[in-house]
Amino acid sequence: MPAPGRARRRRRPPGSASSSGRFESCAEQTRSCCRIGFLRGGARPRLPLIVDYIEEHRDAFGVEPICTVLSSADVTIAPSTYYAARTRPPSARAVRDEEVTAEISKVHEENYGVYGVRKVHAQLGRDGGVHARPVARCTVQRLMKAAGLRGISRTKGPGSDLRK
Repeated sequence: MPAPGRARRRRRPPGSASSSGRFESCAEQTRSCCRIGFLRGGARPRLPLIVDYIEEHRDAFGVEPICTVLSSADVTIAPSTYYAARTRPPSARAVRDEEVTAEISKVHEENYGVYGVRKVHAQLGRDGGVHARPVARCTVQRLMKAAGLRGISRTKGPGSDLRK
C-alpha cells in the first residue's frame, strides 16, 4: 500500500500508449520495436562452424581463396583467424564441459535414462560432482540439451505417449 499522500503509479510496458492515446515519444516507440532482435545472434555463423567449413574444403580450394569467397558473402574471416582457431587450445570451460558431460551421461545411464535435469543435478550434488566441484543446474541443463539427454515424463493422458 502506498504511503499516505502519494499516488500509486502503474507501470506501462515499453511502447504502450500513454493516457492520451499516443506514444510518449518517437524514441520510446523505436526502442520497443527494435529490442526484439538486438544481439540475438544469427547475424553470421559462429566461428567454429566457419572453421569446420574451411577445414572440410581446404584441400580442394586452399584456405585463402575460401576466406576471400566467404568475405564476399558477408562472412568475413581472415586466414590468420582460421589458423589461430585451429591451433588454440580448448578453453577451460570446454574442458570442464567435457568432464561434466561424461559424468552427466554416466548418471543418466545408471538411472535407466529416466532422470531429468533436476534429478541429475541432485545426484551430481550427492556424488560430489566432478572432481568435488559443484555444478550449477543451468549448466546441467545446457549440457544435457547439447548431449541430447532428457528425462521421462510421468504425464498421463491423451498424447502422453507422443512425448517420448
